Amino acid sequence: MKANSRIGFDSVMMDSDFHYVLNMQSGVVANNKAPIILEESAWVGSHCRLCKNTHIPSYSIVASNSLVNRDFKTEPSFTFFGGSPAKPIRYGITRIFNEDLEHTIDNYYRSTNQREFSIDCSNPNILNELVQKLQ
Repeated sequence: MKANSRIGFDSVMMDSDFHYVLNMQSGVVANNKAPIILEESAWVGSHCRLCKNTHIPSYSIVASNSLVNRDFKTEPSFTFFGGSPAKPIRYGITRIFNEDLEHTIDNYYRSTNQREFSIDCSNPNILNELVQKLQ
C-alpha cells in the first residue's frame, strides 16, 4: 500500500486463498498466496473485497461493494473501477484528498443551485483554479 492510499470501512484484503488445491487432471498445486498492491493515492470504498494478485493504479477509485479479483496494473492511473467482479467503468477520475478544498466545494454546493461546474484540467494550477472558481 503506497502513500496516501485509503481503504473504506468493512473492506477486506485477502492475499491468500488459505488452502492449497490440487488439480486432479494436471497434478498442479497452485500457489495460494499473491500480493495486493495499491499504488499511490488509490482509494478503495467501503465494503470491498480485494483478492490476491490484484493491483490498483495510482489515483484510481474502487466503488463501494466491489469485488476486485484481477490485476489492473495495465490500466491507466485515474481509473474508476466497480462491480462484482470489478471492471474499469470510467477513465480520468480521481478523488480530491484536500480537506480544505472539499470543505470549499461543499460550501459552494450548499449556497448555490448548481449541480456541477467545469474546470480546465489541462491547467497545471488546477487546484488554484478550482478554489478561485468556487469562491
